[in-house]
Amino acid sequence: MRIAGISGSIRDDSYNNMLLKNIKNRYSSHFDLELIKVDKLPLLDIVERAVKNFSGMLSAGQGV
Repeated sequence: MRIAGISGSIRDDSYNNMLLKNIKNRYSSHFDLELIKVDKLPLLDIVERAVKNFSGMLSAGQGV
């Protein structure tokens, strides 16, 4: 099963990112967790390529 993991922080060493990395390492035999970064998304509501890529990654997964 493929799961998308999203953290709201752009810092690599944030607690949310560390938690997602730990979940990915610990449960890799149960599901594939793709860590999706939000640092490339625009701050305003402009639909750019980064937003389309982000949306595509979410729709490719079987869960979020």
